[in-house]
Amino acid sequence: MTSFEVQHPRATDGTFATKDQGAPEVSLNGWPVAEAATRSSIWSDALERGTADRAPVGSAQTAAALRNTRGEADGAVRRVILRADTLGQRSTTRDFDVVGPSDGRPILVDVRGGMFRLKVTSGHAIVRADSGHGNVVTVSDGATATVLVENDRKMSLRAEHGSVVDLFAGVDARGYQHVEEGALVTARGHLERMSGDFTTA
Repeated sequence: MTSFEVQHPRATDGTFATKDQGAPEVSLNGWPVAEAATRSSIWSDALERGTADRAPVGSAQTAAALRNTRGEADGAVRRVILRADTLGQRSTTRDFDVVGPSDGRPILVDVRGGMFRLKVTSGHAIVRADSGHGNVVTVSDGATATVLVENDRKMSLRAEHGSVVDLFAGVDARGYQHVEEGALVTARGHLERMSGDFTTA
């Protein structure tokens, strides 16, 4: 067993109550997160494995790009680049499913601008939140995600029962973390402006 620090949002005033908890080592579909890992090291390590970049335009292309069940044929990792001009304004009101390859490779979602509501439904996703508009990431039962919130960015997380999430928060990163009972969320970094509470599934 490995002991690590889990941020349990228990207080009614929205602050974290921290406690040590024993848990099995977590390997996210073959992509383990080291104890000393940082936001930049996780992202750079993923990019070094070789990426097949997609920069979709419009809702249909975005939905298709974020579904990567079979993975890239050459063994590369798909990176989907989302910007403020990726979608029309009305398109941000819907969820986009994120599906990682069934072979254990992650899908990289690089949110550089705009407001996106992403739902990781299966596989493993590495989501980099670097949009000034704020975004929402939901992780479904059985799915895993590594969420990297860049400095001074806003990102809200919903971890559903049965999901596993590694959250890395940059300086002045902020957002609300909704963690259902049965979800495993390990939060690291600058958590002063992150808030949330426990919700029973």
